[in-house]
Amino acid sequence: MIFFLERVRDTLLHELCHAAVWVIDRVDVGGHGAAWKRWAIHCMSVFSSLPPIERCHNYKIDTKFLYICNGCGQTLKRHTKSFDTDRKICAICRGRFELQRSDGKAISTVKRANRFAEFVKENYGKEKKAGMKHADVMKILSYKFKQQAKMNTEMVEEENAAD
Repeated sequence: MIFFLERVRDTLLHELCHAAVWVIDRVDVGGHGAAWKRWAIHCMSVFSSLPPIERCHNYKIDTKFLYICNGCGQTLKRHTKSFDTDRKICAICRGRFELQRSDGKAISTVKRANRFAEFVKENYGKEKKAGMKHADVMKILSYKFKQQAKMNTEMVEEENAAD
């Protein structure tokens, strides 16, 4: 993610060197080869007041999430919780990764089921009869959940009125 104008400028100039290689030089091999380097040198001579055009940026990237290997401490930075810790292992030591916020606090990767999902889990077996379709069972459970929620709301309102 780019939040500073200078980074936008530097990134755009870098990418324009790639575009020049493809559009002007008609070279469709990507990367940072000789053709890209020629364009980078040309841009740096034209815009000498700008920082050098590098193959890789050197600025710090702020991310919200860190995945830290519990074996060797290798750290992966991500903007989202997109890394599957159940399926991925550390390439260095084959250890497992633990998700943390960038401020260092641990985050649970397991989401708690919502109240309706919990209700279905507790009551599905009680309502399911032989030959019943899943959709019909879910209609019954939905109706009963709404009734239960309505009763809970009425009880809270009565308690508040009594106070």
